[in-house]
Amino acid sequence: MTTAAASIDSKPESAADALARWDAGKTVWTAEMGGLGPGYEQCIHVIAFEIVRELLKHEPIDWAKADAANALKDYDARRRTEWGTFTQQIEDAVMPRVRHLGMSGAQWGAAQSLAYITVRKGWAKALGELPDDRLMQVSRTWPTTEPPQASDAVDPHVGASSE
Repeated sequence: MTTAAASIDSKPESAADALARWDAGKTVWTAEMGGLGPGYEQCIHVIAFEIVRELLKHEPIDWAKADAANALKDYDARRRTEWGTFTQQIEDAVMPRVRHLGMSGAQWGAAQSLAYITVRKGWAKALGELPDDRLMQVSRTWPTTEPPQASDAVDPHVGASSE
């Protein structure tokens, strides 16, 4: 399947490449994770990139431990595995950096999913598996416009004589 993002030169190959683009304030092709608007998505992606940052500190990651833990049906049993301990360490490291965002549990979960999948598979490969309508761009700098200069903000009618 060829996606729109696959044809864009700036699409990062790896999660490390995506993080470098994010840190530089460049746009990054990514996946829509929440579908509830740009503010909701921005929160998810701020968290996801912090999780990616933490995961990259622990490479190489033993993904077989993830597969074994995820095969367990019991949630509490999964948390007691070596993988459960690892993911808790990642959360403990990231949470102080993102707690101020006031995220929901759903946003945290979406960010984890995006981060873990893209670190494991590679950014480009993970995005390449998605339909085009899930692709979007994000930036650490958030879309803004320059504030008007003071002279531009002055109402020409204020102070005008009414004679």
